[in-house]
Amino acid sequence: MKAIEPSRALQIVTQNEPLPERDRIAIATSDRLHIDQHFGTATSFLVYRFDETQYQLIKAIEYPALNKGHDVNKLTNRVAMLEGCRLVYCNAIGHSAVQQLLRKHIQPLIIEPTLIEPILQRRLHEIKHTPVAPQEPQDKQDQLANLLDEPW
Repeated sequence: MKAIEPSRALQIVTQNEPLPERDRIAIATSDRLHIDQHFGTATSFLVYRFDETQYQLIKAIEYPALNKGHDVNKLTNRVAMLEGCRLVYCNAIGHSAVQQLLRKHIQPLIIEPTLIEPILQRRLHEIKHTPVAPQEPQDKQDQLANLLDEPW
């Protein structure tokens, strides 16, 4: 079976030089006001980026209404469209979707239906009050290369 493509996807591009991105999250929503959708059957996702002082909607993705049921193929595109996000908020999610998201380093968070705005404000507060961790080398080869490049 073929992967389900979004019916519309809007990506917002700004002319201003943004502050360095600290986080990116996705939200499964039916009305753009509430987190109220199951990941696999969500009709839309909103993607927000966070910097040190603010958050901004950067992408809105819409999908056609789907029959409920488990179909791994419909998840492929959903996960790919959320690449770069660190978290995805939804009301429910299946085991297969969780596995696919975690392979892309996206953590699903299941929460009761709630307004989006307080979640965004809470996440911004967490970012403002969490120091930036130093970047760790990707693997042992990077670590070795960094050590060899240091002056003796």
